[in-house]
Amino acid sequence: MTTTSGLNIPEKQLSRLSQVGHGRGEMQAWVNNLPIMNTAETGKKLYQTLGELATLHIDDDDRYELVEILEPAVTNLIRALSHGLQNQPVKLPHAARRAAVLSQALHLQLALDYKVVAVGTLQRLEGGKVGFMNLGKRSAQQLAANAVQRCLGECIRLIRHAALLYFPLPDGVWLDIHSLFRLAWTHDLIDVPVKDRHSVHLAETSIRHTYLRAVMLGASQTNKLRPSELDILYAESESWATLLKLETSPAQALLVCDADDLAPGFRHRAAPKPGSWFIRSEALVQHFQANPGAIPASLQDHLLGLWRRGRERMFERRPCEKPVLICLGLSAAHYFLAGQREFRVVVKGNEEKKTAAQPAFLFGLEEETVEEQPDAWQISYATVTTIDQDADRDKEEQAEVAPAVTYVPYHVEAFNVSPGGYGIRWPGNPPASLRPGEIIAISEERGKGWNVGLLHWVRMTTEYQVEAGLELLSAQAKPCGICRIRNLREDSDYLRGFLIPEMKSLDQPATLVTSGTTFAVGSDVKISLAGQTVLAQLTKLVLSTASISQYEFAVLNTSAPVRAPDHDATLESNIDAMWEQLKP
Repeated sequence: MTTTSGLNIPEKQLSRLSQVGHGRGEMQAWVNNLPIMNTAETGKKLYQTLGELATLHIDDDDRYELVEILEPAVTNLIRALSHGLQNQPVKLPHAARRAAVLSQALHLQLALDYKVVAVGTLQRLEGGKVGFMNLGKRSAQQLAANAVQRCLGECIRLIRHAALLYFPLPDGVWLDIHSLFRLAWTHDLIDVPVKDRHSVHLAETSIRHTYLRAVMLGASQTNKLRPSELDILYAESESWATLLKLETSPAQALLVCDADDLAPGFRHRAAPKPGSWFIRSEALVQHFQANPGAIPASLQDHLLGLWRRGRERMFERRPCEKPVLICLGLSAAHYFLAGQREFRVVVKGNEEKKTAAQPAFLFGLEEETVEEQPDAWQISYATVTTIDQDADRDKEEQAEVAPAVTYVPYHVEAFNVSPGGYGIRWPGNPPASLRPGEIIAISEERGKGWNVGLLHWVRMTTEYQVEAGLELLSAQAKPCGICRIRNLREDSDYLRGFLIPEMKSLDQPATLVTSGTTFAVGSDVKISLAGQTVLAQLTKLVLSTASISQYEFAVLNTSAPVRAPDHDATLESNIDAMWEQLKP
């Protein structure tokens, strides 16, 4: 293995390939006859040939042509392997994990072959070995530009592959990205036009554009995104990367890029080094602000928050080792915050109780009482007596089965804590619902109740351990029911939600947390808790994820009663509107 400008290149040791001749026609015929219906056999043949090609004694021009013949077959094979990775839990089952490892290995091997061509050609340019009187210099420059761009493009697809699975990126990938770009910069190649068969929006690309696309993916904190959001980011990054600007001056820069094995860092967190490059993002931010609704609101909020200024950590984390209980999803969180009561009881309460015009629960002035229910900490350990049990208690009593419950919480370990949330490790196999943006309920200590929060990020460690970040929304959230109001009628069933009381010390008004896209700014709603109801209008979207939305709201003062849904009246109203539309 030799090293050139931080790039590791294998020694050239082979005089021929073991499975095929290294002529262009021979390679094409071999690829055409691969057993594509046998994924395992095809993968084995392609991987071995790619590995041998990186160490074969041939000209870099010939090596590049052979890799270009192999690349479509490798890409199709990776696509076939990736079909088994869709809709999988974060901790993959064995078969899916094997497919993920094989896909990653093919990405890495293909990138290595292009890197070998790029470094070899750049060394020829440095040594002036480009033909008589430099007549071959232009073609060598184009070959080097093509090979560098192809290698960076394969690294981008590797970043996407790892991000979709919440895997760590293999060592050396970012070092190759930064080092190749710097070499291309030195040889004035970063703006040489390159045709890329993977390009969708652009007829031609360049090393600069491909590098900026890698920067965008690397700095977008993809462990806070769901796979569907990441797919949009990956597809749109081809266009969005043209809006980023690479500078050698730190003035007004958002990101810092160094020649190390790290993704670009936000400037307020990373100190510049000699030779650092900087990324400005004003045009990208303006694009997001000028095109609301072009992408899902949750993704737009995430990207706008990052690329406008980066996000500061509000609280310092402290290491800890303590058990916590969490439950995933709106229904489960609502159930435990409501004291393990049925949703119907949360909404209607005691039907004999009179409805208040201005319920005190809106302002956090009144604590509701709940019926005593089975202890969730006991439930999570599967027995009533496994917590705080007496050492001398009879063994038969220790085996007592816990009461049946609608939802069972998960027992996890917190490894750090701050006033804003927790970092947790998930023992065993997590559920499929463990995704960024999911609403959760958290119980830190037995008898201390539940807090509502969000699953902020997810990652898989190199030890194949699932870790996640939990962000607290409120320690005083009140579970409630919410229905849409239209023309003073209930226009929907009651849906689960949380009322977040006003926090005057932080100058934060009361907010309402609802399921993802059920409501919108301007919607009139009825909030109900234990029989108390109030009409409100959603006035501002504060937070949006793939699972929930959080709104500020204004209480509506109206004396007109809200009526239950009437199908005939609704239909009549719609018909009246249709007649109006038919008028000339």
